[in-house]
Amino acid sequence: MSCAPHNNVLEGILFTTCNITNAIAINTATPPPNPSSALANQPGDYHIIPFAHILNIELLSAGERVPDSGPGFDGALPSISKVDLEAVKAREEATIRKIKEKDAMKGRGVSKEAQEIFDALARTYVRYTWSSYNDYANVLSI
Repeated sequence: MSCAPHNNVLEGILFTTCNITNAIAINTATPPPNPSSALANQPGDYHIIPFAHILNIELLSAGERVPDSGPGFDGALPSISKVDLEAVKAREEATIRKIKEKDAMKGRGVSKEAQEIFDALARTYVRYTWSSYNDYANVLSI
């Protein structure tokens, strides 16, 4: 595959395509030396390429498939399954919650030293938080 902007040439195995992000992912890692080991168990070197950057693609060989499988993704090896969007959404919400909790532990308009003292106390007292007082002074509360 050749891709813009510098005419980079990448050779690898197509991992996935996405019509939402308009990009493909290819694994450019070399195949395992032992042909009996599964490709899914090998580490990869993945590149995400936007469709607009693809200059040309040359198919070197067809991918592995389950014997006697029909066309489509059902017979692909390694098997391709649907993404559990509920699990992805739950992980996203948990990450956002953690970021908000971490942000709540940062004092607004306080010195670096005051924040370090607060951080040390917060490690000792689990329910230690900053709270605003008249929008200009920060007060510690237990």
